[in-house]
Amino acid sequence: MEYILKNSNCTAVVKTLGGELCSFKDSSGKEYLWQSDPKYWPGCAPVLFPIVGALINETIKFDDKPYTIQKHGHARKVEYDVIEAIENKIVLENTYTDETLAHYPYKYKLTVTQTLNDNGFTTEYCVKNVDTVPMIFCLGAHPGFNCPLDGGDFSDYTLVFNKEETPEVYNTDTKSILSFENPIHLMHNKRIPLSHSLFDNDAFIFRKINSDEIKLVNEATGKGLSLSFTGFEALGIWTPPGIKAPFVCIEPWCGLPAIYGESGEFNDKPFAVTLQPGQTYTTSYTMTVI
Repeated sequence: MEYILKNSNCTAVVKTLGGELCSFKDSSGKEYLWQSDPKYWPGCAPVLFPIVGALINETIKFDDKPYTIQKHGHARKVEYDVIEAIENKIVLENTYTDETLAHYPYKYKLTVTQTLNDNGFTTEYCVKNVDTVPMIFCLGAHPGFNCPLDGGDFSDYTLVFNKEETPEVYNTDTKSILSFENPIHLMHNKRIPLSHSLFDNDAFIFRKINSDEIKLVNEATGKGLSLSFTGFEALGIWTPPGIKAPFVCIEPWCGLPAIYGESGEFNDKPFAVTLQPGQTYTTSYTMTVI
């Protein structure tokens, strides 16, 4: 089911399947979110839980017991219950089931709140441990933004970070597995000029992110969007390799994909979050038109 959010400046559409924002249009009717064309990528802005990225052989161990979890986890493919729906906000909730426990052995409650702002939107995630034992998880955002936004080409756009970052980033491979052996250098004074060739080896990953705001801007016009976020430790940037897709994903994460040479234990995943029984973890990102 789809819900429409409105205010005097913009509109958005939210799906109960995956709790996903699937459209954002400004006052002129311009669409900012990627529209899920399966020719390139069928997603739009999915929530990644309880893993981000892929696992080696889709397998991870909890206390030495192996479990199978598909890439990016199950939360993007399940129906959410609507807890609240008003003109500019919707609150959706997903909880564990016997099926999720077969792949991820913890009882949880995941709340996704989508809020339409004056000139953008905010997506907030809240994970609650409703189990009797500590739970560990990864959590990530995966919004895709149309690029170009104002005509021109993909390569007319630049990612601008608000803080100094290490110049070294790392590629995942065709299996979406991460290696730290061959870093590449993309940063130029807090900027990454975009080109499709940057993604010939799939996504590139900042293993630790200092910035809490990234702008996607047309260098000629200065127009575009800003993505600000809180509570995330790592970052992925992605567009499908080799097909010149007209969008780019800016993905703040808690956690990293599988890394070659890792132990295979979830407890060893960098930036994974651990919650004691009854505890919650809240994080969010906000897109603003500039």
